[in-house]
Amino acid sequence: WLSLFAVPPRRRPWVKTESARAEALEIGYRMRREIEDKPRFWTYALRLYLLRLLFVLSRDWRPPKTSAAGPGKAEDSLMRIMPALSMVEAGRARRITVPEAARACSLSPSRFAVLFRQTMGAPFAKFSLRARLAYVAQRLLATNHTIDDIAVEASFSDASHLCRHFAKHYRQT
Repeated sequence: WLSLFAVPPRRRPWVKTESARAEALEIGYRMRREIEDKPRFWTYALRLYLLRLLFVLSRDWRPPKTSAAGPGKAEDSLMRIMPALSMVEAGRARRITVPEAARACSLSPSRFAVLFRQTMGAPFAKFSLRARLAYVAQRLLATNHTIDDIAVEASFSDASHLCRHFAKHYRQT
């Protein structure tokens, strides 16, 4: 399963046939119903649906013979940057710099930046910003905190800075 995520996004599996599309959409509808209804053990059901979706996507997919990180190196590259990914996940509200992430991976900042971009298909700063914006979206939906409070909590300089990035990423305020 790791190889699905160890290649750049443009080389990851996608729905190719109409039947796979129908199956993927059905899984998506079922996931949405679970989220809306929240029956007993709904989070476990979501995990199972997600695994089923990954199976549908990867059924006919073969990892590329050469990846952006080199032949047979994609999974190694992912493992090298995993400490930075864990750092972003653990501190989603905190702004993490490239040098800080590179230190966590025992790499130089320049080598880390190249390896991260090759492996994830996006620069680390953009990846980290997306994680912070996802955190903000979750906080906006789950709490009654003001945008100013959430902006400070998520390491944005102020609410207007947050709103600019949020609108650019989600295409809505």
